[in-house]
Amino acid sequence: GTAFAQEEAGSAEAVAEEGAGGAQVESGQPYIGGLGIYRDTDRDFVDYGAGLNFLYGTVRDEKWNHEWSFSMNVLETDSAASDFYRYAIGWDALYFLDREGLQPYLVGGLGLAHNEILDAVGGDETNGYVNLGVGFLTQPFNNDYGIALRGDLRLVHDGGVSETDLVAGLGLQMSLSRPAVAAPAPVAVGDADGDGVPDDRDKCPGTMPGLKVDETGCAVPQVFVLKGVSFDFDSTRLGVNAQTILEDAVKTMLGQPSMKVEIAGHTDNYGSDEYNQSLSQRRADAVREYLIGKGVNADNLRATGYGESQPVASNDNDFGREQNRRVEFRIESQ
Repeated sequence: GTAFAQEEAGSAEAVAEEGAGGAQVESGQPYIGGLGIYRDTDRDFVDYGAGLNFLYGTVRDEKWNHEWSFSMNVLETDSAASDFYRYAIGWDALYFLDREGLQPYLVGGLGLAHNEILDAVGGDETNGYVNLGVGFLTQPFNNDYGIALRGDLRLVHDGGVSETDLVAGLGLQMSLSRPAVAAPAPVAVGDADGDGVPDDRDKCPGTMPGLKVDETGCAVPQVFVLKGVSFDFDSTRLGVNAQTILEDAVKTMLGQPSMKVEIAGHTDNYGSDEYNQSLSQRRADAVREYLIGKGVNADNLRATGYGESQPVASNDNDFGREQNRRVEFRIESQ
């Protein structure tokens, strides 16, 4: 039904985001940019305008950026007199339609523009302005500094010489925060499963990465989210990526045969309570059957669907709903 398709589409988006290597969007991340700009105008005394636009902005969330700009323009005339000069400072809000691949956005803002105009046409003046437009930002082609290509097209209106112009910009944007690089976890010499316990003292070999273990290398009771375990569209069949991840769970349970685990399935709040309860139960059952098929003792596995009843994030946005759609590995005893 519709609810199933909505939930599945969200799951597909989550897998795409993790697998496609898209831009990492961090709230508060600052950036700078510089665009060359061309200004098209239909005023008789101005042929065209050209200049530079300098940007400083911050990423607000997965959809919004806010930024300040300072631009300098020369308006070329066809007279023997001097050209006109325009300086502007403004604030803009950018709304991103997508943060993957070529990132399209809508932009709008306001500011102040100062026009240095010849005495023959009235002298200098300062006016407020507004602008609306569209643009794009590519994925970084230099990952160390987050340098990306950016371009936009805007309608800019002020009450002075500029009136309403079509302004095109193209240039570069660079992140001011270096990408976080996780420090490699310390691995003991002769530690095949990388849990920090040397093989000669590890009583539970093959523990999956990320599980908390005791001094003997055996996993302790905990809740562990099986990130990347997803399902094919319109089915409870596990995808290839999910099976790869579950192989680590198989190794863990075979290496610790007395472990008791609950497989907990969760959904977001799309659809009815009854539908989400049923969907989460069927998917938890699918994970359990997969583990049993790989040799895990069925008596040590229990599958429970919790539907939408145990969210870990807000269901008011895509980011929160993505976190709520999950399968958990709940270790109940060693």
